[in-house]
Amino acid sequence: MHEVLYSMISSVAIDLECGT
Repeated sequence: MHEVLYSMISSVAIDLECGT
């Protein structure tokens, strides 16, 4: 489950960086 959570967080982090 940790892998899924980490994947979600990474996706959001990348999305925020790209959105900046």
